Amino acid sequence: MKNKLLVCLLAFTMILSLSACGDKQPAVSLAGGSSSSAAESSSEPSGSISEPASGSEERTDDSIDVLTVGTNMEFATPSRDDYNTGIITRGLVSLTLATKDEEGNYLPSLATDWTTEDAMKWSFNMRDDLTWHDGVPVTAEDVAFTIEYQKEKSAMASYTLGNVESINVIDDYSFDINLKTPNSRVLEMFFTVMPKHVFENVDDYEAYTGDDALLGNGPYEVTKFDVDAKVVEFTARDDFYMGTPKVKKIVYKTYGTPDTLYMALQNGEVDMIYDYAKGVDTSIIDTFMNDENISTKIVNNTGLPAGVYINTTAAPFDRIEVRQAIQSAIDYDQMAALFGSELATAPAAGVLPEGSYGYVDKGKLSRDLDKAKRILEDIGCTDSDGDGIYELGGKALDFEVTINSSKELMGRIGEILKNNLSEAGINVVINTVDSATFSQIADIDHSHVALLTGATPAGMNTNAGCGTAYYDARYYGWSMVKDETFQTIVDHMLSATTMEEYEKLAGDVQQWYVDNIPIIPLYNDVYVLAYSVKLDNLFYDGNYGLNNVYTMYNVTKAE
Repeated sequence: MKNKLLVCLLAFTMILSLSACGDKQPAVSLAGGSSSSAAESSSEPSGSISEPASGSEERTDDSIDVLTVGTNMEFATPSRDDYNTGIITRGLVSLTLATKDEEGNYLPSLATDWTTEDAMKWSFNMRDDLTWHDGVPVTAEDVAFTIEYQKEKSAMASYTLGNVESINVIDDYSFDINLKTPNSRVLEMFFTVMPKHVFENVDDYEAYTGDDALLGNGPYEVTKFDVDAKVVEFTARDDFYMGTPKVKKIVYKTYGTPDTLYMALQNGEVDMIYDYAKGVDTSIIDTFMNDENISTKIVNNTGLPAGVYINTTAAPFDRIEVRQAIQSAIDYDQMAALFGSELATAPAAGVLPEGSYGYVDKGKLSRDLDKAKRILEDIGCTDSDGDGIYELGGKALDFEVTINSSKELMGRIGEILKNNLSEAGINVVINTVDSATFSQIADIDHSHVALLTGATPAGMNTNAGCGTAYYDARYYGWSMVKDETFQTIVDHMLSATTMEEYEKLAGDVQQWYVDNIPIIPLYNDVYVLAYSVKLDNLFYDGNYGLNNVYTMYNVTKAE
């Protein structure tokens, strides 16, 4: 399997669109008769927002009436504040100011262009031909309302929009965003614009689930949201400026376990598997790659599959020596072999995965058990009772690691982590909690000693990028870093006015990670995506995977 994966990965570096070939009776209902040959792959998807298709364009014979997407994501409520609902609607139902391609380049979306001279004042022009799904025009007033409303109502948005000082509406289709401090990465604020005429009358943003709660301005409308049946449906608009999408209806179906989801793809019940910021499990890759009815593609994962986020304010783990010992005790090759694909590797010492924007090679992490023990003994650790666990300051060296119970993979990784560290005289205490408690501990109380979890590509790009949002105590702060040097680097990254300046600072922050260890990544890997062999010309978005407008406008029947 390793050779097949490697060939796919090399091929992927030359193309951006996802293609497939083969024959199969599809689960999709395909309009028309014969299919045309697949278009040549290019770095610029056809029908892109910058070059929209004609709104009067007729549907071709390779249009798809229904695309069924299988997922393990739970959609709890038709609320804009529901995390998973937001993921699948973003870009399809409601547009963001800008979006990204697989290589991290910004593409126009709701905004057509933007300029800044000092990274403090950003001037935007937006499309003048967008309407909300109820026919009301989308204007700059909606953008201004969204920013001010979400800053007040949404705790998560307060992170991304907290640096906005004011927004000045110039006219219906142009506006300025004024920041408190310079930020050259303002386009990373991928918030979806909200309809002012709906939400100006809504006080409880998080709880609102009225019929117009998901009213959008994109090429699709939410036409069914059945929590009990675990089904969400999107129907294409015929009046969108890009024309009618190739896919007329998208149906999301939630499956309870990965096994039932994978069986659904194998049986033709679904056409594509989608889970945000992840590929299929490594256990099924070989099966899928040898199934003539399934296509698999590999994309770089610029997130972290798993990492140990250490609260750098929690004694004794506020001591760099203790963090160094933990880092030295972990068997990274074992982690990659057990939990990654056959292309998984030991993680980058500078945290940022290879292929990420700003990546600088700082080497790979490796295990050195003797070094781990030596570090601990040098700072006075002893095993006075002979139980194999060191004591420091008269207390056993217990390392509490909190895990989200909904992340089954993290539970398995936690057991290996416990075994690894016990060999260095460190006792890992696993604290498994439900999702709500995990969020309370990690995001609000910051009462953890360490967290075992992953990081999405979009999350790694948040704030100043390079994962800084996860470590900076002023932001998500899972590592609660308050170090002045680190925060100064982050501030300079945000205020950088040239990409050369930013790239130099990105190297600086990665060196700071090497020296200070706020997080220990456990392995780096790729995503393996799976979908019906009858689909061709799918597009991979750098933040949201296959669930994006380019896929729905360009996907075709494969020959």
